[in-house]
Amino acid sequence: MCPDCNRACPFRGTLSDDCSVCHCTNTIAFGTVRDENNMPLGDVGVYIQSRQWEPLTTTNAYGQYVTQGVCLMGENLVFKKDRYQESTGLARLRNLTHWICDTTLKQTVPPTFYVSPKDKVRMVGQGVVLCCKADGRPGPEKYIWIKDGKEIKGGANGKLHMGNLNISHSGHYSCRVETYAGIATSKEAILSVKKQAQDTCNQKPDEYFIDLPDGCHTEELGGKKTRVDIGRCRKSQCITSTMSNEVDCYDAWPKFCCSTDLTKPLMVNCTRFTYTITQTIACKCRECSTVTQISGEAYGKRHGTKIPFKSGQLYLMGRLAGETNDNGFFSITVPGDEKEVVLLLKNDADNQFMSTLKTVKIIEDVNTYAEIVVPLKSKPILFNSNIGHTMALSNGNQTAFSHVSFPRDSFVTQDGKPFSGIVHASFNFMDPRNIDDIESAYGSLSTLGEDGREIPLDTYGMTSFTFNDDNGNSLTLNSPVTYSIDASQFNISIDEDGKSEIYEWYLDIKTGKWVKIAQFKTKNQLTNKRRLLSTTTLQVDVPPQPNIKIKREVTKLNRTTSVVSRTEYFIYYDKMYNFDRLGKRTGSRTVNTTRVKYVIDRKEEERDDACVVSVKVYQDTTFQLPLGAGISVTAVTYNPLSSKYSGRDVQTTNEKGIACLTIFCNQNVTLYAKQSGTLTNLVTSNNHSLPGYYARTNINNNTGVMFEAIESSYDPKANKYSPVRLLKEKPICLSPRRDDYHFQFAPLVKSEDFSPVFKEETRNILSWYTDAKDKQERRSCFLKVRVTAPSDVQARLRIIAKSYQNVTGPDYNESKYYGMDNVGPIPDMSVTPVNFSERAACLEFRCAGAAFDDKILLQNLTTYVDITTTNSDCTFSPRNEIMEAFDLEKYDVTGRRASFFFRAEKNYGPVYGVYIQNGHRDNARNWCHAGGLNANNVMNTDESRTLGTFSCK
Repeated sequence: MCPDCNRACPFRGTLSDDCSVCHCTNTIAFGTVRDENNMPLGDVGVYIQSRQWEPLTTTNAYGQYVTQGVCLMGENLVFKKDRYQESTGLARLRNLTHWICDTTLKQTVPPTFYVSPKDKVRMVGQGVVLCCKADGRPGPEKYIWIKDGKEIKGGANGKLHMGNLNISHSGHYSCRVETYAGIATSKEAILSVKKQAQDTCNQKPDEYFIDLPDGCHTEELGGKKTRVDIGRCRKSQCITSTMSNEVDCYDAWPKFCCSTDLTKPLMVNCTRFTYTITQTIACKCRECSTVTQISGEAYGKRHGTKIPFKSGQLYLMGRLAGETNDNGFFSITVPGDEKEVVLLLKNDADNQFMSTLKTVKIIEDVNTYAEIVVPLKSKPILFNSNIGHTMALSNGNQTAFSHVSFPRDSFVTQDGKPFSGIVHASFNFMDPRNIDDIESAYGSLSTLGEDGREIPLDTYGMTSFTFNDDNGNSLTLNSPVTYSIDASQFNISIDEDGKSEIYEWYLDIKTGKWVKIAQFKTKNQLTNKRRLLSTTTLQVDVPPQPNIKIKREVTKLNRTTSVVSRTEYFIYYDKMYNFDRLGKRTGSRTVNTTRVKYVIDRKEEERDDACVVSVKVYQDTTFQLPLGAGISVTAVTYNPLSSKYSGRDVQTTNEKGIACLTIFCNQNVTLYAKQSGTLTNLVTSNNHSLPGYYARTNINNNTGVMFEAIESSYDPKANKYSPVRLLKEKPICLSPRRDDYHFQFAPLVKSEDFSPVFKEETRNILSWYTDAKDKQERRSCFLKVRVTAPSDVQARLRIIAKSYQNVTGPDYNESKYYGMDNVGPIPDMSVTPVNFSERAACLEFRCAGAAFDDKILLQNLTTYVDITTTNSDCTFSPRNEIMEAFDLEKYDVTGRRASFFFRAEKNYGPVYGVYIQNGHRDNARNWCHAGGLNANNVMNTDESRTLGTFSCK
């Protein structure tokens, strides 16, 4: 707006020299600015409408402002604050000299998706609808659809309709929205278009080989085999030819997936005994249930010692998902249609820990192991709110390289009133020089690009604060704080304008990813003074972040004919900050809207130092057969030039046993892996699959490996790529076209071979379970035996438990065979030193009680369990004091064999070495491992919690 030099000013008013405002010497304007939660807003610019390029004043930390000398008659006041929608108000005359104008500012909210498109399967000729919904302020008005990384035409109001599908429609779909508050891209969905058939499953099972125990074989075509393909149906989403939905966002039918259709028994012959395993020979699309879990341990670290996150709460999308036990162990069920979830941990029983946020990558129908290091509270720092305070940020005895300054008069009470008094500041600083700190990093060390892809961040520290008064009441920081970093400590480069490549970020609690706030600059540059070349102090002013309100849509299938949905809201109050260097170079593009012109980071190029490393997990230490999905692999990157840790990434292996972890090229990397159900780390290969020149060192008793991440290269002689690739090559890393070089891990004890005749079928008389997998009333039963033997014998030993229905003794009838469980004994890893000669094994048996013969319910069925070992020099000694719980006449001990009857009416429990629980089988197995004392995955080898002991030579 151009100034009007002919304008008339009110009585006794004079026009300014630049004609932009009328001056009234005795006029005083005052008021309070609050947000939509009625909390005062500081640092709000107050403008007069005719001159919006320069504020009259700004509000203080309590949202109050006062200005004098400007005529207000007929003039509007305009209120502006970064990340808030501006507000306009007309001041009201209070008396001859004073005018008042209070207002409320609403936060601008970058768009976020609360509905992302879902994976769908269709047949050629059918139609499909993909849907997405985003929320924000302002709300998005246009949705752009993307297929395989490229924008496509079509779609309206967040819905993409496609009819008469063909194979070329298959691909990865997502949608993007843009507002002047930001840009967001939804999660990707996979549309799979298959040829017309009875169903979309491949009837032929995938190959899945297992090695039989030592001394065991099958006979096939006149030969003996010790490695057997038992087949496996890839449990992927599917449809049958009768299913079609061309109009709705959600498919109105229960979950269908490729499952076992036909099996056949394979007899395994061992020295002096036999057992049967089940081979899958055909797959079929059928209704299925899946249970996706996260199990693990939460703890803090002080000087390398674990402190359990005792009886703490875990929240998922605003809801309480579970609690840890006294030892910090937990197991929760999570939505299976997500690929990553964000967990909030808080409220431990001893109040020792800060709240923290962690992202966990998951795979549907897999129990993922998560080890969560929670930051411990420090001793509160006390300071006077009327004076302010500067605090050094450091952990341990190291010199502080960063500081945070709280301005005076910057705190308010829970009801928004100014606070004056002593502030108790509890804080956590993640020092990137300490390994314990990097393991407790909040969220994931990454941000999201506009295309929805993860971009790694090179961290320089994280902070989290809580503030209280003398009585423990919460206080709110209501003014910007200043963070500073000594750039010379880490050789941080500074350009001629005093700008660095380090930014301040806040944690988006909806995604667990970091969002950029502002750039660190030299101290003199911030104050508009001439910068001295010797200046190495970088500073950034960070405004307080508002509470985050999250929206989600919850759907439910109603009577298998329609889908009903509801929208839920919840608010997060915890706030975390990060100093990071971006893992990509960014440019900019101008986005025009009808209301504002805004510059948003758009163009992104891969950074040279962002890489991925390939890891493959095997069934055993022969490193020949891949183990499959669900193993948690961690990579920690260390930069020796700056003497700090750069990042940490955790990924879960896919069905091929492969995990590709984000690292920084040409830095030092440490890898280790863990499996759900055991505290023991997996062990590394002595050789790995690496080119000859690739230097590496196995560490921590071969449970980890360290190496320098040399960038991608190709070995023409071996026709293989190196284990480290550029970040943009991650899809190739996950699905290599050849057996490229990789790092190798395997469990010290070979994984369980659980082989029931009918695993998921619940209505066959020989079904292992009588309830579906997602039913809480589904029961799992485990027995526990102790094993003593030399450690080299233990390493090869397997314990096999076969379950039969209503048989009368050792001369069992194979037509009554439920199946078997085959495990290796595990030592107690919680003691030091570990006694590898004394171990225990938890084996699942078919619970006694009910079974369905089609629709007929049979009750009070007895289960006969035959337990054997693969070692011929083993003798079983029962605990005689508990044998009255079993039928002694039918109890049998013959060398390596121990047989028991389990009856439905008997009240077994841990003191008898029997563990029965409802819910997921892993819960019962963990309870068995712990001897019923705590539900964790530490193997307790105490004989008093077992059926007895196998003594082997």
